Amino acid sequence: MPAKTRKENSRGLKGHLIDSALVLAAYAAGVFIRAQSALKYGVKLTSDDPLLHYMITRYLIEHGHLPHYWPLGWHPWSYDPARVLPVLHYYLGALIYRLAALVKPGISLLEVVVYTPAFFAPLMVIPVYLTAKLLWDGRRVPALAAAMLASVSYPAVMRTIAGFYRHEQFALPFLAASFYFTLRAMKEEDESKSLLFAGLSGLTLVCAAGLWAGFRALYDGYPLFLLGLMAFDWADLRDYLALALPSGYVILSSIALYPHLNQRRVYIGMETTLVYGALLAGAVYLLWPRLRSDLARKVDRRIAALATFGAVIAVLLALGVYKPLTARLARVVFPWIELPKGSVVETVAEHRPGAIGQSMKIILLPALLGLGLMFLERRRDKEHLLVVYFTALTLYFSYSIVRLPPLASPFVALSAAYLTNRAWDAWESRAKRFSAGRRGKAKKISLSRKIKVLALPIAMVVLFTVLPLAGTAYRSYQLAARYRLGFTQGWDDALSYMRENAERQTAISWWDYGYWLAYGSDVVTLADGLTINSTQIRLIARGFMGSEEDLLDLAMRFNASYVVIDLLGEVYDPYTGQFLSPHGGKWLAIGWIAGEFEYSPYTEPYKFGEYDIPRLFQYVQEANRYFPTDYALQKSLFKLSLHAISEFQNQTYGPAPEMFDLVHIGGKSIGVPNVAIYRVRGIEGP
Repeated sequence: MPAKTRKENSRGLKGHLIDSALVLAAYAAGVFIRAQSALKYGVKLTSDDPLLHYMITRYLIEHGHLPHYWPLGWHPWSYDPARVLPVLHYYLGALIYRLAALVKPGISLLEVVVYTPAFFAPLMVIPVYLTAKLLWDGRRVPALAAAMLASVSYPAVMRTIAGFYRHEQFALPFLAASFYFTLRAMKEEDESKSLLFAGLSGLTLVCAAGLWAGFRALYDGYPLFLLGLMAFDWADLRDYLALALPSGYVILSSIALYPHLNQRRVYIGMETTLVYGALLAGAVYLLWPRLRSDLARKVDRRIAALATFGAVIAVLLALGVYKPLTARLARVVFPWIELPKGSVVETVAEHRPGAIGQSMKIILLPALLGLGLMFLERRRDKEHLLVVYFTALTLYFSYSIVRLPPLASPFVALSAAYLTNRAWDAWESRAKRFSAGRRGKAKKISLSRKIKVLALPIAMVVLFTVLPLAGTAYRSYQLAARYRLGFTQGWDDALSYMRENAERQTAISWWDYGYWLAYGSDVVTLADGLTINSTQIRLIARGFMGSEEDLLDLAMRFNASYVVIDLLGEVYDPYTGQFLSPHGGKWLAIGWIAGEFEYSPYTEPYKFGEYDIPRLFQYVQEANRYFPTDYALQKSLFKLSLHAISEFQNQTYGPAPEMFDLVHIGGKSIGVPNVAIYRVRGIEGP
């Protein structure tokens, strides 16, 4: 009887049990690390988008449908959450809550959404493990390495820890699953099975689009990779099914053929234009050889396909039937792009480029080595080339915008684990020397001899797998264990005051804190954290960077009763430990958006310091610090902040405001002025 192949050994009950145990181990490690934030700081959400996502999920559970109007943000016009947010996020969150309530009656929605990232995000280890086995002939060791890296590496954990109830936690497992099904569709010899797996890839990709609609790397990337295969004349029908159908499903989903999955309209857009061109070019590429014409015989089908792609793009652009890229998406695709003066996108920390070194500094080297080796050795293999392509693509996006390293985590894990696969090649080839058939039954090999023979693969596994894995897992654990959930004590005090005195009244605050006030106090704000209306954000910025009269005019126009200022966030410099410093605080973003500066503090810091700072701050040698100029003290933000600090410290640092009354300073219980709340004179709440 012939010996069983490796693939045959991986099948059967025993093989499935081993695979399940390895996947479960990788999953458990990911859950353990991600849960540390909630275990240490309690069942709380991060003070960011998760607050909004929790509120909308709660609304869905209480009312049975999504709100069509969100009264707490963007007063007075607000917005329809179902049109601008990934709605499947809320349906899936509500479903998980209902299932959790069946297992543990009485569990709160807050508990469920806080722990959901820790338990859901690591599910991506399943498709990553299966993808590695598919690529590497069923080997379990490199598959386990890939699964562990995808589960516990810093870029995978950084935005999926407990309390971080955002899009990434749900979308990553679906994106990884789509990638696995696409590879299966490409490798299947039976075209009917290829069609089946392409459909599964499309289904999971539609779910991913409904969960993380703002970024769909695979949706845009599949057809463009198909275009590359056609350019090299490597494509066939299975490739077309695997790489074209999933994107087609996503486009169809936006025409509401899939209710509640994706209400965003993506069938018209700049990136969709590229997809249409690739899809039609693929059809021409496959059908061209079947045409019975002189033109078909004279013109290479690659030329015909690429010409079709160019024609589709040209026609759609000429007709203008597309939406141009938003500033945020333009920054993602072209991180070097120069945004308009006063752009809101430029001020948002998580939209800035350059975080790849910080987020991947431990696993970047093995990932790049594996990526390069994979390309050199497997560049003729379409499946491995697809891994190379998406690793490079998502690493580029990870560089272009701070929030996207999690998107790269499945592909970086596969690239890094390729080194483990190559080490296992060396292990198996050297281990054959110890087989009974090669050494004879009477001969025995000493342990020292075995270690010497296997030293190279052992060293490779330790150097490129064990150490990077341990290092990035420890870094992820440190992040989760130190990631403080909830609000500061000062904000808790302020929210309690607003809840008791200003519920359902309107407040002016910087847009960063709109979710906080809505979640903690049911206070209506002129802008929340969604940044969908840069015009209104600019109005707030100009109110803060204008005189008291300008801020009062803004309050009168929008019938706002309160002004809320985060002193620690807006005018405090954590590096110098000083309030009203020229180099720290969100006042820099407020001033840039308001048009106060000639030069950008983000892209032109030297010119900004030379030209703009002297108008606002003067350096006093004796005190070894900067003080606001008289010009700066006329700005509402500086004037109100300095008055609140004066009252808190029982000192007089500047003139008191004439049109706003200080009613609360959050942070007295901890001895730090944190949040200043002013009542607008002459405007009474409802």
